[in-house]
Amino acid sequence: MQVLFGFEAALLAALAGTVGILLATGLRAAVNGAKITDRAGLLNEDMLLAIGWEPQVYVMGFLFLAAVAVLAWWLAARRVVGLRVADALTGL
Repeated sequence: MQVLFGFEAALLAALAGTVGILLATGLRAAVNGAKITDRAGLLNEDMLLAIGWEPQVYVMGFLFLAAVAVLAWWLAARRVVGLRVADALTGL
């Protein structure tokens, strides 16, 4: 039973991470495509607002959040896996 909970946690982490990466990439493309400029002071020239693309940052964030999801699963499953269903639901 504990393995099933672990598989579900890993699957949800992968799905959420993938959706997050897709949304962040789309938002980055939208902001960069809008060519937004800002005058950073009275005498300065306009500066272009651009969001950079560093794939390793996306991968590291994905792996970190997946590890947090699996840790949260492990802490919850370790406590509940030996209980009866009625006892486990009592705390809700």
